Amino acid sequence: MRALYHYWDNRISTLVQTEFGVRCLAHLSAEVRAGELLFVSPVALHLASFLKLSPVEIAKQLEEKSDDVRLREGRSGIVEIVPNREIDFSKCPDVHPGAIQQLILPSRSQSGSITLLDLRNIAEAYLLLKFGELSSVTVGSKTLPVEEFSLQDVFERMRAESPSSFGSCVELAHSHNCIVWGDYRGMSGDFRPLEDKAEVIVRTGTKELYEAASLSVQELEQLQNCFREAPFATSLYLASDQPGRLLDYHVPSLQEKANLYWFMQSLNARVEQLGIDLTRQPLEELGLSDALVLDALLVDLFRNAVVPKYGQIRELSAALLACSSGLMLRLNSPDWRQSFETGGLAQDEQKIISGVYSVLSAIIGNE
Repeated sequence: MRALYHYWDNRISTLVQTEFGVRCLAHLSAEVRAGELLFVSPVALHLASFLKLSPVEIAKQLEEKSDDVRLREGRSGIVEIVPNREIDFSKCPDVHPGAIQQLILPSRSQSGSITLLDLRNIAEAYLLLKFGELSSVTVGSKTLPVEEFSLQDVFERMRAESPSSFGSCVELAHSHNCIVWGDYRGMSGDFRPLEDKAEVIVRTGTKELYEAASLSVQELEQLQNCFREAPFATSLYLASDQPGRLLDYHVPSLQEKANLYWFMQSLNARVEQLGIDLTRQPLEELGLSDALVLDALLVDLFRNAVVPKYGQIRELSAALLACSSGLMLRLNSPDWRQSFETGGLAQDEQKIISGVYSVLSAIIGNE
């Protein structure tokens, strides 16, 4: 399935270059809709301002050139790819050579303060370090090798830097494939030209993600403690799509579903008590008609293919929550429990549970 993803990621980028003479990343993602695994790309939206054409017009041109590409109804400029599983993918590489090598966190702190924007960017940076293939991280004007990165260093750098450090990051962004964290207000004038550079990925969020009712000194201290004591759980929570004003900064230390890391741990502990064979099962071989298999495949794709190239941490977090919730519903189903207790649980069902367990274990094991 990863080879399938990489194939279409390259295919869309090549199609764009052939049709429009422009190098542009496909920004390919994946989603499950109506029981089907689809690949989606906002490439037409990224090209619109550069080509001076409407996103819909660009998407229609791409649609005309490939039978497997279609324009999504109701979503201006979003291109859908229906994966053709009859293609021979044996020669496709499983690891994409275009993985992000450098992460840039421009500081926006004022007077030594740290904003919710900074905190959520730090959380996503931490997770990208876990799941990506980074070689360096730049915070403000200081670049750190990955092996020297620590959350405490990032906090200190954020306090020490000023928004003027935006400009000093621009030259670094031209060195190799990199990702720059932006926000809903858009990039500064210095960074704006980078949005058209093929090797640069600019990640932004909505106003609701970064705005909080307030962020008191006590809450900041609480979060710093959470980062120190439970960095993985804290980062997963802040990297969610929960609006900033609804965040509860005690969640990373609580044993509840909102703490996604704890939720995954507790589900895997339940599976381990079932006594079934937990040998890793290739999800692709279990069929694509089961909703839980599709959810787990989505997590596997984000972790191993999408995040290393495009840094889509929030999407990975959403996929993890969907997969974990699906596993919980399966284990709590009266029919499922009756089948298990009477020894009538089908072999295929045991393989599905084992496959999902393996996917969640791989995530948990990155702490």
